[in-house]
Amino acid sequence: MYRTETLPRLSAYSLLAAILAAASTVMPAAEESVAPKPALCELRIDGDCLVGLELLDKEGRRTTCKRPGKVIYLPPGQYRVKKVTLEEGYETADDVDLAGPFFGASRGESSLNGFLSASSRNRWFILAPDKPSTLQVGAPLAQTVNVTREGTHLRLDYGDLFDDAGRRYYKRYGGRTYPAPRFAVYKDGQEIGSGSFEYG
Repeated sequence: MYRTETLPRLSAYSLLAAILAAASTVMPAAEESVAPKPALCELRIDGDCLVGLELLDKEGRRTTCKRPGKVIYLPPGQYRVKKVTLEEGYETADDVDLAGPFFGASRGESSLNGFLSASSRNRWFILAPDKPSTLQVGAPLAQTVNVTREGTHLRLDYGDLFDDAGRRYYKRYGGRTYPAPRFAVYKDGQEIGSGSFEYG
C-alpha cells in the first residue's frame, strides 16, 4: 500500500514570488555600463551687447550661442572665436582675426602699442573643468581715426571699430541709412572745430 502526502497549496502571489526568486538566482541582473559624460567647463564672457557668438573647436565643430549670458558651459577642449554679432547690426567677418591695436588693453585704456602679428591671430583658448576661463568679446568698442597731413591741413579718415581683444567689427547696414559719424577737435579742453565724415 502506497502512502500519499498532500502538498501545500500555493496562492498565486506565493507562486509568482517563488518563480521570481528562482529566476534571480539563475540569471542575475546585469549592471548597465554607461560611459561618464565629460564635465562641462565654465567660460565667462567679458563684454556686452552680444546677440550671437560662434566658436570653433580643434575638431572643426561649431558651437553657436544666441544671446549668451555672462557665463556659458562647454565641453573641455580648445576653442577660438569664429564670428561675433552685436546689437545694432555690428559684427565681425567670418573667421575673425585679431588685427586690432587694442589687444590686451584693460577697460578704460586705449593702448596703441601696435597690431598683432599674423601668428597671434585666430588665437585658441583652452577650457578645462578645473579652471574657469574668461573671453573678452563684444562691447564696448573703441573707435579709431586715421590722421594724415596734407600741406597745412589734417585729413581725418574714419577708421575701424575694435573690441578689447582686438577684433575688428563692421556695421551691417541691410539697406538702412545711418547718419554720418561726427567728430570734434579740442585744444586745452576747448572745442576748436567739428564736422562729420563723408561716406566713401
